Amino acid sequence: MRYLLSITLVATILLFSFTPAIGQADPTLSANWLNEQQAENGSFGNEVGATAFVLIALSSVEKENSAALEWLSTQDFSTLALDELSLSLIALVATNTDISSFADGELLANYSEKMRAEDVRADHFCLGLIARFVMDIAISQSQMDKLNSFFNEDGSVGITTNAEADVITTSLCIQALVASEQSTLLPQALAFLQSIQKPDGGWSIDPTEEVSDPLATAFVMQALIASEESFADWGNPERTLIEFADANGAFIFADGRDEFFNVISTAAAIPVFQGASMLSFAPNTTEVLSGSDAPTLNANWKLVGDGFQIELDTADDFFTTVVDPFTGEELYGIEIINWTAEYPYTGYIIEQYLTADIILWMAEQDASVLENISAATLLKMSEEELAKLPAEVQQRATNSD
Repeated sequence: MRYLLSITLVATILLFSFTPAIGQADPTLSANWLNEQQAENGSFGNEVGATAFVLIALSSVEKENSAALEWLSTQDFSTLALDELSLSLIALVATNTDISSFADGELLANYSEKMRAEDVRADHFCLGLIARFVMDIAISQSQMDKLNSFFNEDGSVGITTNAEADVITTSLCIQALVASEQSTLLPQALAFLQSIQKPDGGWSIDPTEEVSDPLATAFVMQALIASEESFADWGNPERTLIEFADANGAFIFADGRDEFFNVISTAAAIPVFQGASMLSFAPNTTEVLSGSDAPTLNANWKLVGDGFQIELDTADDFFTTVVDPFTGEELYGIEIINWTAEYPYTGYIIEQYLTADIILWMAEQDASVLENISAATLLKMSEEELAKLPAEVQQRATNSD
């Protein structure tokens, strides 16, 4: 991925939460210009993130692009970074494409794996939370805690811990705050954005610049939309953004950057003029995951929790990364349950205290759970509970006899 794209694209990612549409711009004209920039193979710039981001922008004005979706389906998702995977998932939701069957589930499986990483970048993780929200998958308390840890005292966020504050990353993480229904840090984060607003009313991806650019301006405006801020209280930055549009509807960098930047900034701007942010694609039923939503675990699970030094009170506690004390391997979600089934002294917990409602609830949060539950776990479950799981899952237990 080009360096600029990896920074810029993240900024363009968060763009869709509905408020009244802004006038004096023609997002349909801009969408038509975007489609004219498409490569013959269906991609935009041969970049997964860019192609997904354009699909999101087109969806905000109800424009379809089947060739871009087809190109996306042919990619090797195991090689992609979390931001690209997250953008792709948001694009699938935006285009009403079935996520579980897309590319034989490889996209979702690789996203789920990379969301577990301990050393994930702040911008990638925040985009991952936005994707989770849009997919109507609950956000766990441990994920909220990790999100909070990225914020500096002044409300800014850098790409990595101790990195210089970044306007795009901060805007992304503001949308993630909104997605996780956390309001404590939001005023500080918004105050930071206000403190770096340029005299012309916009924002710049380069903190040393005195003038704004269309990409950072659109990106911040997505965060403001998601936060239900009034543009009037921010000096009407939409007036600044409109100034970057040319007669074809493209939003152009004033410094003459390569055409690819204009594609990304245009894709970022289109949802703004629909009064949208990325969060707008989520169903209204999305909820933050909490212990009260998750099935309660029997007290015997405390033995496993103590061994991994985590609480195991409710099923959401499984969505924590732990380390196998014997192999040093990281375990997460269903892997903790599989470990419990295979460890000689804890198998009884599976036999007596692993219920189908725990597994089915976890599968609602992470679609890979039913695929990755081990034969050892299935064989140890009681017949009564096993019978409540999908037939194809039960069959795996029968085949392993």
